[in-house]
Amino acid sequence: MSGRETAQKEGRQVGMYPISEDSFLDMGEFEEMRRMEEKLNLKSE
Repeated sequence: MSGRETAQKEGRQVGMYPISEDSFLDMGEFEEMRRMEEKLNLKSE
C-alpha cells in the first residue's frame, strides 16, 4: 500500500498534482545523476 493510500485510509487529506518527466531530476542511480549533470552542464569530480 502506498503512502497516499495509507493516508487516505486514515482519513488524512492528500494533495496531488501532475508533473511532467522533465520537471524533476531523479538522482537515485548513477546513470540518472550523469544525465542530470549533462542537462545542467555540470562536471562531476
